[in-house]
Amino acid sequence: MEDVVGDLAGGRYELHEMVGSGGTGSVRRAHDTLLDRSVAVKMLRGNTADETVRARMRAEAQLAGSLHHPGIAQVYDYGEETADGAPAPYIVMQYVEGTSLWQVLRERRTLPPVEVMHLVAQVASALEVAHEAGIVHRDLKPANMLVTPEGRIVLVDFGIARTQDADPLTLTGTIVGTADYISPEQSEGRSATSRSDLYSLGMVAYECLSGRKPFRRDSDVATALAHMVDEAPPLGPNVPEDVRALVEQMIAKDPEDRPVDAAEVAARAAALAGPLTSAPQPSGSVEVPGAPVPSAGLRRPSMRHHPVLRSRRVYVSASALLAAVACSVFVAARSPAVRVPDLEGQRAAPAEQTLEDHGFDVRRSYADQPGTRRGTVLDQRPAPGTRGEDDTVVTLTVASGRADLRAEDVTGESYDQAARDLVALGLVPSRAYRTQAEGAGGVVAVHPTGRLPQGTAVTLIVAVAPE
Repeated sequence: MEDVVGDLAGGRYELHEMVGSGGTGSVRRAHDTLLDRSVAVKMLRGNTADETVRARMRAEAQLAGSLHHPGIAQVYDYGEETADGAPAPYIVMQYVEGTSLWQVLRERRTLPPVEVMHLVAQVASALEVAHEAGIVHRDLKPANMLVTPEGRIVLVDFGIARTQDADPLTLTGTIVGTADYISPEQSEGRSATSRSDLYSLGMVAYECLSGRKPFRRDSDVATALAHMVDEAPPLGPNVPEDVRALVEQMIAKDPEDRPVDAAEVAARAAALAGPLTSAPQPSGSVEVPGAPVPSAGLRRPSMRHHPVLRSRRVYVSASALLAAVACSVFVAARSPAVRVPDLEGQRAAPAEQTLEDHGFDVRRSYADQPGTRRGTVLDQRPAPGTRGEDDTVVTLTVASGRADLRAEDVTGESYDQAARDLVALGLVPSRAYRTQAEGAGGVVAVHPTGRLPQGTAVTLIVAVAPE
């Protein structure tokens, strides 16, 4: 089946425009010619659909098809066509009019705490139904949350979901999920539970409130590692204390420290959001209990028809222009001696730009500091607050993003202790076995060693006594 407009999937679904795409397939709006209704058809390209992928799509259709909740996109059908001589599976699901939360955040960057709590309450309510059915989503993220024009949140893409007692359709030891939102236990290769979904939802809430992904690093492996060992920066003072407490509990490292279940999260978030205000619903819409008040930001974003957003950008542009003028006046009129700003903890590139804007020359040196993101300023000389003239040289010591690992650092230790040592260095441990009597039960070899980029996978070889 060619993935083009006009083709019929299964001889029944007439394909229309594409509404989403990825490396292995696409989602198109379609028309069900039998039941005369709009649907969405998720298709994989024939050359990417091996048996594991097809099994995953069948599982998605079965799992999502068993769930009935207004916050979960309903699955109607599953089928397979032939494309390029290979099976090309497809799923037919409810067509949801709206836009993804990912796109909303691109337009607005942050959302008010009340809107975020309405969002969390809705998603948690949908998760409650899935979890009660024994289904864990495992890949909650803004791109999988659709926002309807009425402000209702609908979960989609149960492609890597599974029942809690089923064997995963993934290779042993691989990390499943999206790195920015994955739970620490998934990063470690352990099975996801219902509380793993709560962690991911907490990550989404954190991003909505702060406008940033707290554990984003230079690679997916480093990002997953950061979920395990780093703490998220505190939310800003504009976030109410009760909202902060809920989100921080949801993103606790230990699953046992998170809320008991999605029902608790839904109840607490709904209480924090408060009742719906009297803002009018769009004509012809149906009010959904727990749904946030429809707002321009929670509809399909459009700069052309959104004066608030448009004026905000005007203000930002004007502010940037005034700031540029102010900086130029400051540089031209400042006294010959200027204090060196405090740049420790900042990223190297903007720190260097700040120094250059103040008339300083910049030098950079590197140092290993495990657990610190590559490019972070660790130290500076002269010290912050020192008075400097034009052309004063400021040397920034920047995190190298590397860790020095020697074999003797971990050989002889138990695997658990050696693995903890590697994690502390910012490395990702894995285990292999070697049959030998000497040193049985301990680590006898490690590979690779030396100065390694943080996030590098390191194999610890454990001795096993011969039978």
